[in-house]
Amino acid sequence: MTDRLKGKRALVTAAGQGIGRASALAMAREGASVLATDVNAATLESLAAEGVETPQQADYLVQQGCDVLQGYVFARPMPVAQFLALQAGTMA
Repeated sequence: MTDRLKGKRALVTAAGQGIGRASALAMAREGASVLATDVNAATLESLAAEGVETPQQADYLVQQGCDVLQGYVFARPMPVAQFLALQAGTMA
């Protein structure tokens, strides 16, 4: 790892596959703080709620028919390596 990108922030979409994943890993190795996400076309067609912070909010949104939720109630921002481990199901 070098510090070439230290202090820089990167947002990488499609981080779960191909070039998105490779880019996220490369930027992290270079010292960048990487926020990684993965969005596919099917998800974009769904109603999504962002910023869900409590189980009560999540329950209410599901009762209202929202089928895609994201927010602190599920996970806090994390380093790309931790995100990839969570996505792969290998986090303890």
